[in-house]
Amino acid sequence: MGGYIDEWLVDLQGEGEQAGQALEKLYQEMYRPVFLLAASITNDTAMAEDAAHEVFLTLRRQAARYTPGSSGRAWIFSITRNVSRYLLRTARAEEHKIRSIDDGAEFETCVLEDIVIAKAMAALNVNEYKTIVLHVFGGYSLKEIAAHTDTPYGTVLWRYHKARGKLVAYYEGSADT
Repeated sequence: MGGYIDEWLVDLQGEGEQAGQALEKLYQEMYRPVFLLAASITNDTAMAEDAAHEVFLTLRRQAARYTPGSSGRAWIFSITRNVSRYLLRTARAEEHKIRSIDDGAEFETCVLEDIVIAKAMAALNVNEYKTIVLHVFGGYSLKEIAAHTDTPYGTVLWRYHKARGKLVAYYEGSADT
C-alpha cells in the first residue's frame, strides 16, 4: 500500500496529466488519514478540512522536496502536522487580537503593537528573520528548519536564540519610551 503512495509522489513531481492523476490518487487514498490527523491536532472539523485541502495543495507545490525511497506517508503526515499547527496558531492569534479589541483595548494600541513587532523584525538579519518566521509563525521545529534549509541544527538554534534576544531587547527598549 505504501509503495503506491511513494510512486504517486514521484509521479507528482512531473507535469501534466500524470501529475494530475497522481494527485487525484493521493487524495483518494490519503484524504481520510490526513483529515483525521488534522482533526486530532486542531479539535475543529472545519479547520481540519481546511488543513487537509491545504496539505494536498502543498503536496503539489512541494512535490520536488519528496525524496524517492523515503516514506511517502510519513512525509505527508509531517506536512499535515505542520499545516494543522500553522492554522491552529493563526486562528489563536486572530482570536487573541479580536478578544483584545473586544475586551476594551483600543484599536490604536493593537496597531501600535503590530508596528513595534514589525520594526523589531526588521532589525534582524535575513537568516534570523527566516528562522523566527518559520519557527514562530510557520510552526516548524528548529530541527525541521535545519533539515529543510540544509543548515546544521546548532546554527539554526544559535540564530533562533540570537534573534529572540534581539527581539526581546528591542521590545524592552520600545516599552521604556
